[in-house]
Amino acid sequence: MYAEITDIADAARLQAALDRMIQWAETWQLDKCCVLDIGQYQTASSSALSSLHSYTVFGHQLPVVTHCRDLGVIMTNNCQPRVHINTIVAKASQRANAILRCF
Repeated sequence: MYAEITDIADAARLQAALDRMIQWAETWQLDKCCVLDIGQYQTASSSALSSLHSYTVFGHQLPVVTHCRDLGVIMTNNCQPRVHINTIVAKASQRANAILRCF
């Protein structure tokens, strides 16, 4: 779920959407969630807003992370592909080494 947060009302709308999503997720037994702030803060007030408001799912506060996996792609808070590429390269290297050991 993505939303631009510019004031308290936006944060409240996002929490309401999260609450509706929780009802759906309980049906399908899904419970992996986090907060990923993307982009730069334009003003000091929006930065303070992000750090003051916390979001909850299943009664637990969502962790704020610098990167997360979404549909197999690792997204970072600065939208750089470095973490995703490094992960793919590491997995490819491990698999290549496993194949090489077989010979």
